[in-house]
Amino acid sequence: MDNLTNIATYVREAYLLVTGQDLTGQRLADFLYLAQREQLAVRNRPLYREPITAGLHGPVFPGIDGKDGDPNVLEEGTRYCLKNTILSYKDLSDGELEGVMIEQQSWQNAQNRPGKQYELEDIRKDAGEIRPYDHFCDMYYDEDSENLPEELREEPQP
Repeated sequence: MDNLTNIATYVREAYLLVTGQDLTGQRLADFLYLAQREQLAVRNRPLYREPITAGLHGPVFPGIDGKDGDPNVLEEGTRYCLKNTILSYKDLSDGELEGVMIEQQSWQNAQNRPGKQYELEDIRKDAGEIRPYDHFCDMYYDEDSENLPEELREEPQP
C-alpha cells in the first residue's frame, strides 16, 4: 500500500502530462477517491490507508495538495491504476465529476456520520457497482484476465 502524499503528487503530475492542465483542490480529491475505488474494483485491496472525509461537493483530503510527495517510489501497479483512472475521468467537467462523487453511496453514508468519514467497506460496495475499463489493453478488466498486465495479475488481498 502506498502513501497518499506520493500518490497525490503522481496523480497531479500525470494529469498535467495527459491533459496539459493542473489538477488541484476538489478535482484532485475526486481523482484520489476514484483511484481508491478502481483499485478496490480491480485488485480488491485499498490503494492507501489515509481517511477520506465527505465534504459538501465530494471527498476531502485535508493537507494533501499533490506537491510534496515522491511519485518515484510508487509500485508499478499503483502507477498503472492511477494512469488508468486519469484516462477514465479526465474528460468530465467539474460539475459532471461532482455528480459522480455525490452519487456514491460511500459519500452519502459519510454525510450522516460524526466526522463525516468514508468507510472502506462503503467504497468497496461502490467499487462493486462499476465495470472498470483498462485503457491500455482497450478492454474491460473482466473480459480476459489472461491478457492483463503482469502487475495487475496478483492475488486479491482484503
